[in-house]
Amino acid sequence: MVANADDQLSAILDGILKRYGDLKGMSVPYKREIITKSMAMLGNEVKADAATGKILFTPPHYLAIQQVTPGKETVTTDGQTIWYYIEAEKTVYEYPADALGKEIRLLSEIFSGLGKVGDSFDIMQSALEDKKDYHLKLVPNPAWEDVDYIDLLVERAGYNIRVVEIHDLIGGTTRFTLDELSVRKDLKKEDFRFKAPSGVRTIKEGQ
Repeated sequence: MVANADDQLSAILDGILKRYGDLKGMSVPYKREIITKSMAMLGNEVKADAATGKILFTPPHYLAIQQVTPGKETVTTDGQTIWYYIEAEKTVYEYPADALGKEIRLLSEIFSGLGKVGDSFDIMQSALEDKKDYHLKLVPNPAWEDVDYIDLLVERAGYNIRVVEIHDLIGGTTRFTLDELSVRKDLKKEDFRFKAPSGVRTIKEGQ
């Protein structure tokens, strides 16, 4: 359901859907920060665990998170399987998507334009607005085991999603800060089925 579905919230969701809903494929650079509850309490005194890379996406559920720094790692899914590859370990972990996929499905839903997000989340517009961004809060309904809520910062001009924050139940936050989006018409389904390089071992989880 959509909570507090006033005219402005509806207009914001329509703007996001128009921005992302018709894209055949996209890539966007990101910075990812993991902030624990104790780090948040200390403010700027402690630096968050940070990584950079880019996200590739083709609807409805083809997603790849390609980390470049501090070490090369990739999370890739075709909607059925998730592959987590750690280059330094020469290992890829293979999971059924249903066993480890809520956050991945959330990102897929976001990059699809939030068209069906009301089926799984209560959505509200935060009072913490500024002149540059809209601030949306998504609360899983029914509740998730590990995630409390998700915050989105959405540009008022153009409806680009700038920040995705996933807040867990113990006070930690995973924050994706997104750079400028590039439309990608060249991405194919095969690009999201991980092929292990020579010498890499595969560990299948949940089987």
